[in-house]
Amino acid sequence: MPWRSSVLASDCARFFELPRAHFKTSSSKAPAYKKLTAREIEVVELVGQGYTDNEIALKLGISARTAQQHIVSARNKLGSRSRSEAAAQLFEARKPSAAS
Repeated sequence: MPWRSSVLASDCARFFELPRAHFKTSSSKAPAYKKLTAREIEVVELVGQGYTDNEIALKLGISARTAQQHIVSARNKLGSRSRSEAAAQLFEARKPSAAS
């Protein structure tokens, strides 16, 4: 039916025009890296050191799939697009400031 596709297209157009304020955001004021579990931090630090999923799994005594899942979870919490971006964000967020 032609009317359905036009309604869907207009709904999509309206959705993408919404300002960011219309989307739910976390009410927590804590930095994103503080939302990571200890294990996620450990795994992301190993990613930053250049470890692969299999190497992380062997080092921590977990499966490679579990290591991958920790990385995915950390990336989602940090809003990172890649594993290396997550490691860089964690490093930058935890780096002591020059003013201290």
